[in-house]
Amino acid sequence: MRPDYSDITKRLGPPLWWDEYGVPRYDPFKPSMCDVYVKKVALLIVKCQECGREFKVAVSTAFSFYEPTPNKYSWCFYGDPPRHDDKDCPAGNTMNSIPVQVLEYWERGSSGHMCWRRRPEYECVFTEEAE
Repeated sequence: MRPDYSDITKRLGPPLWWDEYGVPRYDPFKPSMCDVYVKKVALLIVKCQECGREFKVAVSTAFSFYEPTPNKYSWCFYGDPPRHDDKDCPAGNTMNSIPVQVLEYWERGSSGHMCWRRRPEYECVFTEEAE
C-alpha cells in the first residue's frame, strides 16, 4: 500500500498525475521529472481493481536493453494504485492496479543526459486479453 498524501491533495485538489512512488504531482508530466538514472519512462492510466477509479501514473526502467512490447501488461507494472481512501473502496489500496492505457512513452536519447525522445509506437490502449 502506498503512502497517504491526503494532507496534500485535500489542500491542492486532485493531482495531474502520480509518480512511481504514489506521490501526487501538480505540474504537467515530463520524463525528466522521473528518476535521473532511468532510460525509459511511460505515463499510464491505471485503474483500481476494486472500484475502477482511474489514475495517471508514471513508471520507468533503468535498463537500456529492456524493450517494451505494445499491448502487454508486463512492462508497465505500477503495483498498488495511488492511495484513495474511500468508504466505497476499502480494499483497493492494497490490490495491484490494472494498466488501461499508455498515454506517453519516452526513451532517453544518446545525445544527452536529459535528452528525451517520445516513441508513440508504444502508446496503446490495453485489451482485456493483454498479459
